[in-house]
This record gives sequence, C-alpha cells and structure tokens, in this order.
Amino acid sequence: MTMILAVAKYFSENPDQLPGTLKVIFQPAEETVTGAERVIKSGQLPQLDCLYGVHVAAANDIAGKHAAPIIMAAATRTYWVTITGKTAHAGRPWLGANVIDAFSTINEKFKQIKLDTDTPYSCITTMFQAGESSNIVPDRATFAVDLRARNNDLMNEMQEQAFAIMKSVETDDIKVILDGNDLSPASIPSEPAMANMRQAIVNVLGEDGLVEAKPSQGGDDFHFYAYDGIAKETTMLGLGCDLKPGLHVPGMTFDRSAMFDGAKMLIDAIRLTK
Repeated sequence: MTMILAVAKYFSENPDQLPGTLKVIFQPAEETVTGAERVIKSGQLPQLDCLYGVHVAAANDIAGKHAAPIIMAAATRTYWVTITGKTAHAGRPWLGANVIDAFSTINEKFKQIKLDTDTPYSCITTMFQAGESSNIVPDRATFAVDLRARNNDLMNEMQEQAFAIMKSVETDDIKVILDGNDLSPASIPSEPAMANMRQAIVNVLGEDGLVEAKPSQGGDDFHFYAYDGIAKETTMLGLGCDLKPGLHVPGMTFDRSAMFDGAKMLIDAIRLTK
C-alpha cells in the first residue's frame, strides 16, 4: 500500500508524465483470495488496458536489490466438503453407512490423480473431522482439499477428476456435498506488460538487478483481473527485499528501503505503458 500511495503521489504531482488515466486499487482480503472478485463484482472498476501489481519476495526466491517482471503464481483451489451417511452401533456396522470409509476412498483416489504434464501439481486433503463417539458409526464428516497446478488448464483438468472421484463414492446412503470453494487463478503472462516491467527494473536496479521469475506453487488473487477479463495486460512485480525467514512466517523481516525501489519501478512501468 505504501508503494502504491507513492505512485499515486508522484503522478498527482507530475501529471505530464502519465500516459493515460491512472486507476489505483486498494483491495481487501488478498490472503483469503476473495478480495479481487469482490472488487470486480462491485462494478466500480472499468475495463483496464494494463494493470500492474507488486508483491515482496522471500530472499531465497529473489535477493535484495533484485526484482522479477512477473510472479509465476500457480492456480490454487480449496474445496470444503461434507459427507453424510447413516449412523449405526459399531457392533452392527452393516446397518450403517460409514462416512469415514467414504472419505478414505476419496482420499486414496485423490493421491492417484494423473495429469499429462511434467510440471508439478498436487491434490491433498488438509482437514478432516468425523465422529464423536468411539462406538458409533459416524453419519457426518467434513473435510477440505487443496488443489494446485502450474496453469489454469491443468487446474480445470484436475478439478474434473476431483469431482468425478467425489461423485464415485455416492450410494443411496452416502452423499457428498460441496459446501464451498475458493479459486486463485494462475498468472497469465502478458508480454507487453512484462516488457515494460523488465525495462523499469533495469532503469532502477541496472541490468544485474533483473532476474527471471521462478515458478511458484503459491497463489495470488491479483490474477483474477486477467482471468476475468477486466485487464487486457497484467503483470506483478516480484520485489526482492532480503525478506527472511519466509513469507507469512512469524518474525518475518525485510529491508524497508526496498519500497523506494519498488515504487520507482512501478512509476517507470506506468510511464513506459503505451
């Protein structure tokens, strides 16, 4: 937010440097991947020719005084799911329909998902809860599953397989209900936006400061703006700032002076935009 405020301040004081109309987005709820869609659905944002974002990077990804012209975020999706069954006494399990058995089948099949790709992907259960008594067959369970893929097409393919797996365990007594899901789409590389950001990085940090982005299994809802067609060209600056020991880790520290470089790079990228 500090860097974006600096961008707004600069162009308010130097309007002759602005190649068009500047829109500044202060978006809520990035960490829960719900903020961008809320901004988009508000109807307050017009179609954008080009949109730039910025995110600090961990030191083991991008060193201080270095920057990347894009953050290669993965597509991520989380499902919250309920399984309902039929309760029975543990001494007569054949009279019930055990939701733990249904979940165990789903979980094993998730591990067997195969995509035709050499890039990393994953589908793992991250939460599970069922039963309150040791001698009762439970009739209700809830679980969460985390899906990650390097691009949006692979995510769609994996999602189809995950849905088919959950559907496959249903019987007259076992039902699988999707309670909700959160999607964070993968980055959609834009060469025009990345070219502007590369030049801006070189202008501020020099040729040695420019690094190419490494693919990441992390996500960011910034990419909804391209995914939903709000912005024609987009990219997110990956800012090296000696951030340690890692993103979202208690005790995280970073070089705050890097914010000045970040603001300068964003300003330059905007000035270079045609």
